[in-house]
Amino acid sequence: TFPQNGVAIAGPAQLMQSYLADRSRGIPESLLARARSLPSTDQIWVVSSKGLPLNGVPLSSELKSLIGNLSAYVAAFDAGAGFDAGAHLQVNLECDSNDGARQVYGALRALIGFARLTTRDKDLPLLQLYDAVHISFDRDIVQIRADFSAALADQLYNLLPERSR
Repeated sequence: TFPQNGVAIAGPAQLMQSYLADRSRGIPESLLARARSLPSTDQIWVVSSKGLPLNGVPLSSELKSLIGNLSAYVAAFDAGAGFDAGAHLQVNLECDSNDGARQVYGALRALIGFARLTTRDKDLPLLQLYDAVHISFDRDIVQIRADFSAALADQLYNLLPERSR
């Protein structure tokens, strides 16, 4: 739904119907606080207080299984994407515990490392894409940051499946 000019809200049908029935209550403060933590220059903001919304995301079965296992540790998240000469991404995954954050952090680092190791040396743009992704964690928050130059942003776009464009 588009509650005001320049703002779109998406979610499960039942939640959207409830929101549309009573717009007077507005956007929950917990979601607004998450959105405020993202750079105001970003063009895309995604916030969730109910874990990772993966329904309908086109993923391979292997990746869906991995992310499904990791999402059990994620209680909430926010993500922002900004586009200028390049592309910038920031994701904060709030995990259910410090141990959960360690699990998510380790798995994401291993995924990027494995992807990098299995990429041919002659595929320099893809290697540079992997190198642009930085993952860290502090207590129960896992942070993913990526800054892509214009050339790398073009490479990233070219890697998207046709149906995602």
